[in-house]
Amino acid sequence: LTGSQDGSVQLWEWSHSQPVATPRPPGTYAKVTRVRFSQHGNKFGVADSDGNLSLWQVGLTANATRPFFTHQCHSKGISDFVFLGSCSLLATGKID
Repeated sequence: LTGSQDGSVQLWEWSHSQPVATPRPPGTYAKVTRVRFSQHGNKFGVADSDGNLSLWQVGLTANATRPFFTHQCHSKGISDFVFLGSCSLLATGKID
C-alpha cells in the first residue's frame, strides 16, 4: 500500500510489477499524509492534507475505486491515524 504527494494510492502485491488496484488516481485528491492497514489486514485507511480520512475494504474489487467511509476529521491535514482494537474505532492527529 503506497500513498503519494500527487494524491494517489496504490495497492501492490509482492509478485506483481504493477499495482493490483489504484483506489485514488493521481491528481484527483489532496496529498496523502498517511496510509495504514487495519490489524487484521482486511481494511486500509488513507489520510490526506485536507484533513480527510477514507477507509476501504480489501479484496472487494467492485469497491476498490471508492471508500466505504470518508470523513473530514480536521480542518488541516491529518498527520497520523490508527485503528484501535477491533478496528471499529479510529484515532487521528492533525498537522499543526
